[in-house]
Amino acid sequence: MQDKLYLSQLEKHYHTYLQQLINEREFTPVILRGGLKKPDSWEVLEQSVQCFQRYEKKTGTHGWTIQWEEWNSKKLNKQRWPAQIRVDHEKDYLTLLKKEKEVTRFKEQLLILIQWNPNIRPWLAKRPGKVLELENDWKGLCAVIDYLYNNALHEHYLRGLPVPVHTKFISKYQATILSLVRHLHPGICKQDSGNLETVLGLRLKPFLFPTRWLDISLQQSLLPNMEFIGLTQESLQALNWPIKEIWIVENETTLYMLPPRPNALAICSEGYALTGLSDIPMLHRANLYYWSDMDEDGYNLLSMFRTLYPHAKSIFMNETCFGLHEPEAERQPEKYKRQAPIHLTNTEVNTYNRLMLLQGRIEQEKLKLSYVMDIISMM
Repeated sequence: MQDKLYLSQLEKHYHTYLQQLINEREFTPVILRGGLKKPDSWEVLEQSVQCFQRYEKKTGTHGWTIQWEEWNSKKLNKQRWPAQIRVDHEKDYLTLLKKEKEVTRFKEQLLILIQWNPNIRPWLAKRPGKVLELENDWKGLCAVIDYLYNNALHEHYLRGLPVPVHTKFISKYQATILSLVRHLHPGICKQDSGNLETVLGLRLKPFLFPTRWLDISLQQSLLPNMEFIGLTQESLQALNWPIKEIWIVENETTLYMLPPRPNALAICSEGYALTGLSDIPMLHRANLYYWSDMDEDGYNLLSMFRTLYPHAKSIFMNETCFGLHEPEAERQPEKYKRQAPIHLTNTEVNTYNRLMLLQGRIEQEKLKLSYVMDIISMM
């Protein structure tokens, strides 16, 4: 029906209308398109005219304005038919969309934000929906932005900033805060990064690699009653433990699955946090085993790890393991983006290519536990 067609067009114009409000521009009349093909039956004519007139502006009412023209039809005789339909005034527009109350709230919130910082206007014009989307959060956001601009930040952690918001507020709205800071106060940005802490020079929490002793007797002699520990890159670099074998696993569940091993330690690399394991003397000296998911990221991580430690051997990432667990392969929604990475063995490349053909992946946890334990026991 024509009225739904036109109301849909008005909805699509709403974004532009809000931008006009933000930029203090006058309302631009909207000419409604389509739906004006002349009917060829009395039934269609009657229905169409009713649709046009349902929202037509009359004395004392608001709606769209119709420019009627005389139409002489051989079949339907002399009739009136719209030559043009348009919405000329803001009040008409809001009445048609039933957004009077919403726009009143929008204007009130917009005024508050412009009074807070007039320079926010271009930022809002690009994303007018944020004015009401963040209606209940703007007070906190403004307080955070003001604090970041007016205070030294290098001694603070992100969640330790003395601002009048919940401790998780800044983390929740980090992307919005970062965007606003870059727009309003580019001078306080220290680096180009997607991380608010890095951009503002805040103190960074050290990344902890979950670590587990596989040799309990060695653990008791070095760190009594501490089978599981969290280690930073710096602490790992400073250690000189007599470890002969180190297992690097991608996820934490696998860390707990590994059986006891003499003179052995296991570290969870937490995916791409793997790069934080560079320059660890203990890893250069030990026999290294790397175990990740059989998927594009897993083999890419393995290749990256070998750029750090060329002597690293993979485990459960070969053709034999794939063949035994192919029924467990899950199809990924996205195709593999690249050919096999360069630092892989022939059997790893072949496995990667078979997975790529399937567009599949096999997670570490999907491997048969009995198979995993048998292979490790024979090593």
